[in-house]
Amino acid sequence: MADLHSLAQQGQVDKLRSAMEKGADVNARGPRSPPGMAQVSWSPPSLPDLAEFIARDSTRYASLFVQSIIAHVEKLSEFPRSGRVVPEYGREELREFTFENYRIVYRVLGELIEVAAVVHGARLLPETLP
Repeated sequence: MADLHSLAQQGQVDKLRSAMEKGADVNARGPRSPPGMAQVSWSPPSLPDLAEFIARDSTRYASLFVQSIIAHVEKLSEFPRSGRVVPEYGREELREFTFENYRIVYRVLGELIEVAAVVHGARLLPETLP
């Protein structure tokens, strides 16, 4: 399977969506992370949806934006608790960081980091996450 970076770079939103729905690993280090580093997976289709929305105006900006989000998410494999606890949920395992105007919400599940939502900062988070 092609990695998420190259799919985003090529603007292949359908393949990006498919890879993320299958729980694609975004770690640049391959499918198995070295000891002490968490594996990152994606649960929602929100990033491909966002890419499609941005691509209506600019496929180039959509590609760059998605690549930037993926790069920021990759850092979580080394520093999984670097984000703050999401105030709306108040649960230690649910954390977030912001990128531009978006909140990237993720779960810390031991050696697994699961991206649960990518939501515009002006929108409310859902009551429950996927």
